[in-house]
Amino acid sequence: VLDIHTAHLVMAPLFHSIATEGLPPGMMIVGNDGKYGLYDYVAKKLLVPLAYDHISVPGGGRVLIARKGEKKGLIDYSGNVICPIRYLGVKALDDSIYLLTRQDSSFRDAFRFFHLRNFKISTPPYDSVMAVQADTLAIVRDQGTYRLWNPLTGQLIEGPYCEGGFPKLMDYFTDGRTTIHKSGLAAVIDARGNYIIAPRY
Repeated sequence: VLDIHTAHLVMAPLFHSIATEGLPPGMMIVGNDGKYGLYDYVAKKLLVPLAYDHISVPGGGRVLIARKGEKKGLIDYSGNVICPIRYLGVKALDDSIYLLTRQDSSFRDAFRFFHLRNFKISTPPYDSVMAVQADTLAIVRDQGTYRLWNPLTGQLIEGPYCEGGFPKLMDYFTDGRTTIHKSGLAAVIDARGNYIIAPRY
């Protein structure tokens, strides 16, 4: 690493790869022989050992996503595992809530949520989460009906679609809309639960 102003060597060559984007000043993700860790080049100290197959910085940069084999989890800047390395997917919904994805015994995606505020993993109070379409939009199933749910607020998305009862079927969203079925009739709604095509057919 060179100081661009003085051209002096800040850190001698120690690693095969380095990356600094999204990290606090002085820190870098470093790699040797396919294994990655975190290095503080100001203190000249390895903060996270070269023990992971990949390390990335999610949105907000408050923690790191670490991967071993096919499994992912979250670690802090001291290398402490704060969310177990056992998920197929870890995605930041905002800077404090992370979507965790695993597969159930039928190889269907199963979703949970990690909260950085209290280091707890939660599931919504419904039978299942069918899909997480965006940071503020998920489809949940409960008691044989489908509802729209906001993962960031933990609240149902209420709208005309739920008047008179929730739909019995709901497809995944495409281009901000989905098809639902209520009382034997099909309709099209947007992500706020408003009708684009009311249930008539």
